[in-house]
Amino acid sequence: MTSVAYEKGFAVYKTVLYSMLSDMVSGTFTIDPTNGYVNVKGGVKIPEMFTSFYFRFGEVTGDFDCTDCNNTSLEGAPKKVGGGFYCSYTNIASLEGAPKEVGGSFDCRGTSIVSLKGAPKKVGDYFDCAHTKIISLKGAPTKIGGNLICNDTQIDWPSEKIPESLRGKIEH
Repeated sequence: MTSVAYEKGFAVYKTVLYSMLSDMVSGTFTIDPTNGYVNVKGGVKIPEMFTSFYFRFGEVTGDFDCTDCNNTSLEGAPKKVGGGFYCSYTNIASLEGAPKEVGGSFDCRGTSIVSLKGAPKKVGDYFDCAHTKIISLKGAPTKIGGNLICNDTQIDWPSEKIPESLRGKIEH
């Protein structure tokens, strides 16, 4: 392939990527040329038909919402979210790849997760893992601004060791 043909092909590819991102982002976005991460000033709503994020997100200042998507993994999810992170009712089985810090709420209810491994360390508002298959709080965030909602899980509450930082904040 000649360099002209390559450049033309890359330009078309780039146009398609920008078009896809424009449909998902409310606000503005940039793509970091050093690592390929998409950084968003605003929010992101992933279309329900998507089976993956197709992009690697760095920081999103607003909400990141992939509720009801067909994705099976959080690979490519933002590293940091200023608003809420919503991945409820998806096909994920793990929180690996979830943001490390979420300024608002974190909602993974109605998924097939069996543990909180990979959950954010810090959540500014509530953390909802209700209607999942988790069996313990191991891996839960160490700082939660609101409540930890874990109704209808597989946790054996009489024997569950509740971390001091979460006492009085658990709904079950």
